[in-house]
Amino acid sequence: MSQGLDFALLPLTFVFTVLPTIGIIGNAIMIMATFKAKRMNSPCHILIAVTCFMDLLHEIGQYPFVYHYFRMTTMPQSDCFWMQIIPIIGVCAGCPLLLSLGLDRFIAVRFPSK
Repeated sequence: MSQGLDFALLPLTFVFTVLPTIGIIGNAIMIMATFKAKRMNSPCHILIAVTCFMDLLHEIGQYPFVYHYFRMTTMPQSDCFWMQIIPIIGVCAGCPLLLSLGLDRFIAVRFPSK
């Protein structure tokens, strides 16, 4: 094992820091807008907000990689599991929510109510 930082992974740490931060801010804005604006209280908007929340949980899981990369530390696999359980829940719940959101929008466009 080499000593020091692996410079080939530095762009990856930049991506894993900047993009989740942008995503967390955007998802948080969407969640707040959904619950503050009265006209965004429809079932579709609430489904979008729940999907944003699950995506936010998933994006939080990118930060431990960056932390451990710059600290050059390792951890037991059990600690890694417990640290990543919330982002894993976000991924596992977010994918079906995104599918149901897509199906909802497809049905709304294909068979509009009169």
